[in-house]
Amino acid sequence: MKTRILLLAAFVSSTFSGAANASQVIWLDSDHSSYYGDQPIGGSVTFKTPSADAKVTAWSIGSDNKIYQARLGVWESGIGVKNGSNDNSHTIDNSGSRDFIVIQFDKLVQLANATFNTGWHGFNDTDATIGYLISGAPFSTTVNLTGANQSTLSSYNLFESGGNGYSGNSVRPINPNGNVGNTWLIGASFNNPDGSYKLDGFKLEKLSFSVAAVPEPSTWMFMLLGMTGVGYTMRRKDKQTLRVRYT
Repeated sequence: MKTRILLLAAFVSSTFSGAANASQVIWLDSDHSSYYGDQPIGGSVTFKTPSADAKVTAWSIGSDNKIYQARLGVWESGIGVKNGSNDNSHTIDNSGSRDFIVIQFDKLVQLANATFNTGWHGFNDTDATIGYLISGAPFSTTVNLTGANQSTLSSYNLFESGGNGYSGNSVRPINPNGNVGNTWLIGASFNNPDGSYKLDGFKLEKLSFSVAAVPEPSTWMFMLLGMTGVGYTMRRKDKQTLRVRYT
């Protein structure tokens, strides 16, 4: 009995080891796509790779802590956010409003590194807030956060990337714990620990990611059969024990 349980545990462990496939790169700039310049407010753009598609939308958190639709911009140095008619920075920044983008993948992915470019309008810091979740919504459905409170974003399991201090242009890991999700959030730091004298503002140019390994239907069937067999054996052993005990 113990041997069967150990074998099943080893099988399950081997099934889910190696959480992701080979690394892929998705470019979010105008040099590698058909997009250029400011997109319609509330609109989305879709970037494609051989292994996964990614749909990006732009958002801003106002002084009232409410989330508003913003305008996504696609430029040579990457994507940025424009959160009003007077906002000409075209960066994902936390000056006034706190800008962020949501990236919906059509598969579960594990992000790795990101390329942050900065240096516009006095911004030289690239501290970022990162978030992820696994959404059951189909890829064809665009996320809608309009009017929601910032607290809604807690479902994205937010964490910080970049640390305190000057981070400048940076290519760095943004997912040190190897989290997996099909919906990701990347924004200028919501916490902004450096204060107003070192605001964060950047364009996001490139992401590296791996598509998460998902067991094939046949694998799930073998797992189900294995667990069913263990359950049957345990019930049979219990019945035998009861017969011995009461005879």
